[in-house]
Amino acid sequence: MPTSFHGRGPRWAYDARRKAWLEAEGYRVLTIPASDIGRDLSEVMDTIWANLPTGPSGRLRRPPPHKNGEELPDATSRLA
Repeated sequence: MPTSFHGRGPRWAYDARRKAWLEAEGYRVLTIPASDIGRDLSEVMDTIWANLPTGPSGRLRRPPPHKNGEELPDATSRLA
């Protein structure tokens, strides 16, 4: 999830709370300085890819919506 974090000043406490909340919700938070993105985007992408999970996390609370926003039929309705 792209976002900005502030390393100094009054926003730092807010950023720390937001990071803690995201991690409590099961997200892994990578903090990548904007200067790194401008300097070596390839290295940043390698870091992101290296930190992606290799399989399902099991944290999905409900199935994703259908591509048009419609609910998918459950598996039993397709068997009938």
